[in-house]
Parts: sequence; structure tokens; C-alpha cells
Amino acid sequence: MKGTQAGDKRWAVGLLCLLWVAAPAAEPETAQRASLLPVPVPDIAGTEPTVRETLEMARASLQAVIQDPTSSEQKMATAFGEMGELYHSHHVYVPAEPCYRNAHSLQPREFRWPYYLGYLMQQTSRPASAVDDYRAAAELRPAYAPARLRLAQAHAENNQPDLAAAIFRSLLDDAGVGVAAAYGLGKIELARGRPEPAVELFERALAEQPDANKIHYSLGMAYRALGQLESARAQLALYADGVPRVDDPVLQRMEERSSGVLTLLYKAISAVHSGDHAAATEAFREALELDPDNVNARVSYARSLYLSGNPGAAREQLEDVLRRESEHALAHFFLAVLAESENQPEDARQGFQTTLRLEPAHSGAHHFLADNLMRDGDFAAALEHYAAAVRFAPDDRPARLMEVAAMILAGVEPLRVREALEKGLAADPDDPLLQQVLVRLLAASPQDGVRDGKRAVALAEPLFHGANLLENAEALAMAYAEAGRYADAAALQQNALDAAMAAGRFDAAPRLDDNLQRYREGEPCREPFPGFFPVFYPSPTPVAAVFREYPTKQAY
Repeated sequence: MKGTQAGDKRWAVGLLCLLWVAAPAAEPETAQRASLLPVPVPDIAGTEPTVRETLEMARASLQAVIQDPTSSEQKMATAFGEMGELYHSHHVYVPAEPCYRNAHSLQPREFRWPYYLGYLMQQTSRPASAVDDYRAAAELRPAYAPARLRLAQAHAENNQPDLAAAIFRSLLDDAGVGVAAAYGLGKIELARGRPEPAVELFERALAEQPDANKIHYSLGMAYRALGQLESARAQLALYADGVPRVDDPVLQRMEERSSGVLTLLYKAISAVHSGDHAAATEAFREALELDPDNVNARVSYARSLYLSGNPGAAREQLEDVLRRESEHALAHFFLAVLAESENQPEDARQGFQTTLRLEPAHSGAHHFLADNLMRDGDFAAALEHYAAAVRFAPDDRPARLMEVAAMILAGVEPLRVREALEKGLAADPDDPLLQQVLVRLLAASPQDGVRDGKRAVALAEPLFHGANLLENAEALAMAYAEAGRYADAAALQQNALDAAMAAGRFDAAPRLDDNLQRYREGEPCREPFPGFFPVFYPSPTPVAAVFREYPTKQAY
């Protein structure tokens, strides 16, 4: 566990710097010096030697400048500002703020200091302060588009959408920040209930930067607001961590001042978020040369190798992790996912079970183990793990649907299935697949007391009109029949049968025709789910999506 404990300590020290004592800047000899803020001394004993040495040397240099009575205000400002840059670039946030504020106080016309302050306030979730600092920076350099962009972002985070929108709109045609501005303005339009212009802005941004794939999520939400559910699903499937690039040489200068393993890890994580997995791979490799026992970083290195198109090397790194730390839950999980994708279900099952032994609340392992069991026909065991996946990750929509599927296939009493569906829709009212399953149960359950034709119709009609799919048409016809509207059911079923034949879905024709004859004879359907209902069977393991998601939750 040595690498993990050391990494966790470095993370805690580098990111939070909670252990510090106030140290006076120096004996004040002028009114200007007397107004300077004290700079806390962070506890950096646990950081890697190169970072510690860099920060300690810079701190000593700053003290020498402050204590020299001949130092000019400009010289002191530069010393404070550069010390702030070093702290900031190494993610040592607490002392960076007074350094920047002292530099700005001593050198109020220097753009960098309020600009870096605004960025620091934004990173530490203080949008109101970020607005003030970015505004000061923008007044000093009105033509610097990134400062105006970040001011707009801070306004948006500070719940000032009108101010943010005006600035975003003025930056749409700027080559360096236009994509980020379109994304920001699109989110405001969507929040205002205006999905049409939001779609245009998001599509414009993606056309210019296709790798800014985080935008796909917002675009999917905009399509959903328009009722275009198929387009929404397609966009959500493309969602990842890539954010719009901003051409910001001033900020880049500050960020390039950092050094050491921690910096390389942050560089790697930043590359992961932007979708540049080749750069992330190289940064993780360099970091591991300096700290080979950092098993969490090695797992993320494996992730980046996989996403860069090298699954064999990814497997080797994960196996290396287990040689160093045999009970590393995430390494077992990823190896299990790889085994599942390579059609090695027994190896995959053992890996997921080991993951859950080490980390019982690992929602992903519960979900994938349940998928594995479903494919093997062990529906009762799958049900147990889908339920756990939902319990530990309530926003896991596929697991919620598959929990119901496992109940049905395991022969759970229909009334309990209906209760589970009602609970699922209470948590996620817009889930169209849960809605369709509930409609079928309400319309065609063989158990008395479960059916409710009136409610089935009320749910099925908007579902069908929102997405004119064969399965939705079939469900609505079932609902019409249960409500006694056999003519409507027969007409809709005939249309569904014709559409299925035209689309070449000949496998669906027999059941569609059987129900059509029932409706024509004034009989309802009593088989809500056909022998093979594709919604009830898990899709292939989305390996790339899994490798994108889980490592970002780990500390180093």
C-alpha cells in the first residue's frame, strides 16, 4: 500500500493545503509594506523533492526581496506574483491568493495579477470574487478575449445569466474563444427554456471543435427538451470529458511554471479531460518513471493506453498494478471489463466478484456482474446485483431498467414488478423505456389487479407521439385494447404490422398479426412482453466508456 498512501498524502497536501500557519511577510518599513497580507506557509513536507525544493527556494527569494529595504514596489510585486504563480501552478491554493493580492496591491496596472486571482477564485468555487477579479483584469486589457470569456463564465456561475449572455454573444466570432462562448451561451439558452437556439449554438461549437465532446451532453438535453428523443440518445452516447479549448497564452504561462510528479499527474488529468489520450499517456508514463509505486496513477496510465488504442499494453499495466498491490479493486474491475469484452465470461465474473469483495459498494462492478449473470440466464442472481447497482448509483438508468427486466425474467409476481416500475419512474419520470414497460404491464398483465387501461393509454399516447417507434405503437395498441377501444387498437396494430414488413422486421410479424386478430375479435392482449424482448437483454460492455469514467474518480 506504500504507493497509495504516499500518493494520497501528496494529493491532500498539493490540492488543499489545509495545514498551515500564518507567517508575517516581513517587518513593515513603509505604509505600503504594512498593508501587505501575510502569506501562509503550507506544509509541503510530503511532496516530491523537486516540487518541495522549487517552492522552498522561491519562498526564500520572496522573503529576501521583502526584507530588503531598497526593494522597489515593482520588484516586490513581481516577487509576490511569481510566488503566487508557483503555488497556483502546483495547486497549492491557500497561499497563492495573498501572494496575488499583494502583487495586485503593489502593481495595480499589471493585468496578470487580477486575472490569475479570478482564475483561482473560479477554481475554488468562489464565483462572486471571480467576477470582481476578472472584471478588474478585463478593464486593464479590454481586448484580451479570454479575460472577457472567463468573466462571462463567472457571471454564469454567480447566477447572473443576462450579464454572462451579453459577453458570450460578443465573443462568438472570436477564433480563440468562440467555441467556449457558444457553449456557455447555449447552456444559458437551454436553462431559459429556449432549446432551439441552444441546439444551434451547441452544433456550431461541435462543428468547430469535434473533440469538445462534453458538449454532447448539453446538446442531448436540448434535443430532449424539443421532444427529439432519438437525437437526444445519440448525443448522450457521444458524451465524454473533452471541454472547449481556449487560446489563453497568459494563463498557459502560469500553468507552465509547475514541476514534479504532481504536476505531471495534473497535466495527464487535464489531457484526459480534453480527450487527448496520447498526451495523457505520455504524462502518466513520465510521472511513473519518477514514482513507479504510485499504483493509482498506473491504473490511469492503463486507462489512457486503452483509450489511445493499445489494449494489450493497458492489460500489462493493470497486471503490474496487481503484482504491486494484489487487492487493488479498480485494477481487478478493469481487467474484468476487458475479459468480458474479449468473451471470457468466467474470468470476467471472477474479476467483478473480487472487486465487490474489496469494495462492496462499487456500483459498476454490481452492474457488469449483473449483465454477466443475465447473459448466463441466472436472472435471480442478476436481480440482486442490479438492485445493488441502483442503490449505490441512483442515476444509473440502464441498471434501473435491467433490474425490472431481471424481475420479469426471474418470474417475480407482476404486482411487485409494477411497484418497482412506479418507484423507478418516481426517480426518473422521463425514462421512455421504463414508461414503455409500465404501459405494457398496465395494459396486458395476466394478473388481475395490475392492469389499468385508462392509465396505460395516458402514458402510452405521449410516448408514441414523442417517438413513433414500432415498440411504442405496439404498447399503445395494447393500451387501447385494455381500455376497450378495439377499433383504435386494430388500426394502430395494422399500421405497426405494415411498418414492420416495410422495414424488413419479419421476425416481429407473427406476434403483431396474432394481436391484430385479437383486437379485431374484441379481445385484449395478455402477453405484455414477447418471447424475446430486446430491451430486457444487456448490451455489449461499453469498454471505452468505462475506461473514460472510473479512473477520474481516483486520487493519486
